[in-house]
Amino acid sequence: MNILTKIKKKLKLIVTESLIKASLTLNLPLLSAIAFKQIIGKINFEKEYTVLCLGRSIFTDDVKALAEFSENTNYLVLNLHYWYIIYDYCIPELERAKISEDNYHSHSYGDEGKKKYYIFLSKLLPLLKKKIKFDAILAGNFGYVPQQEIARLCQDKNIPYIVLHKEAFRAFSDPDHHKGLYDNFHFAGHKMLLYNNQIKDLLLSLNISGLTKEKCQVVGIPRLDYYFNLPPKDNKTKQVTFFSYYPQDKFEYLINDKQKQVQAIERSEMYHRDIIQFAINYSDTKVIIKTKVSGYYVNYVKSILNKYFPNHNIPNLTITNAGNTSDYIINSNAVVGFFTTTLVEALIAGKTIISLYFNDLVTDKCWNYFSNYPDLVNYASNYDQLKEFITNYKKYVCQDEKRKKEFLEWLIASADGNASKRVEKQIIELINK
Repeated sequence: MNILTKIKKKLKLIVTESLIKASLTLNLPLLSAIAFKQIIGKINFEKEYTVLCLGRSIFTDDVKALAEFSENTNYLVLNLHYWYIIYDYCIPELERAKISEDNYHSHSYGDEGKKKYYIFLSKLLPLLKKKIKFDAILAGNFGYVPQQEIARLCQDKNIPYIVLHKEAFRAFSDPDHHKGLYDNFHFAGHKMLLYNNQIKDLLLSLNISGLTKEKCQVVGIPRLDYYFNLPPKDNKTKQVTFFSYYPQDKFEYLINDKQKQVQAIERSEMYHRDIIQFAINYSDTKVIIKTKVSGYYVNYVKSILNKYFPNHNIPNLTITNAGNTSDYIINSNAVVGFFTTTLVEALIAGKTIISLYFNDLVTDKCWNYFSNYPDLVNYASNYDQLKEFITNYKKYVCQDEKRKKEFLEWLIASADGNASKRVEKQIIELINK
């Protein structure tokens, strides 16, 4: 993104937020509707149905896939950030501080503000519906606090409200961890679409208010459809992508023993160092270390670079928190990671996948999607193994299509690449109900 584009984007954001705040001060919901229409931009009404999506990070990747693979439906993204502006205005700060996903429906915190928020939404939503002609609303989670009154209003106005639940994907690894998370949650939607059967079974076992078996439907993961529909590609350029992780985030949950936590953190630093060392030793291979968006993830990797290789110029090494995950995977010969769905994505894309090894340290919980399918992945515990798997990647790519299909059907419900179409089918059925 060039500097001019960044400036235009920033100005558009400022204007939009100013319009929303003015509409709240003047109690003119029409101004918010205009602002929302502006941020959504040009709308293609050629398709029969239109869905308004409450955007969040990973969920937005699913929405992009829905937009590409759906045949009869437009998907318009309006980031949840803008709804937060209205929510924050309606509920005083001291009251907001008391409200959480866990107590929204079980305590009276901010009740007057919630009513004010609902009343404003009840005027805004019909105006927005008239402007962008949406038939349904799609969210990526059913717990976010600004969505609760939107969902309730949709029930009252008979607007289909669907959740494509992006959470609890690792339910299989530690179901007990999730049991207390949803105790006071309430599902106000018409349909809950889920990535796999494990999530469905878990949520139904928790007896969540408003959630029934009839409202649940397993559809798979739309953003993975890209990989199933890839044309064959033999990358002539040598490239490996390491999807970095921040060890404190991972091991605080995975390991209870403090000494083992320290060992895992030290080993993680070693693995990052080894990837950088590989880039130095193999200058003909492009090495990408991709982090999550927040700056401290990038800084973590750069601190390791500066610690071990302070005076090295490594032109074939890129450390970044930007770019499209699917592009990195598609253009790589091998993909390295730890307990990340990017390894699953790379497996579908036909890449050699390398998982960093922690089996000796993580003994209480499952840390690995492939624990029952070890033959599909290559485990590396030192530099020599990493080097072998990366340089001879063709030798270590999964060839057992039957085992791969079995694994994918267990983890993401289907191996047909049609998750987006299943989501669309569920949405259209609700709209026409």
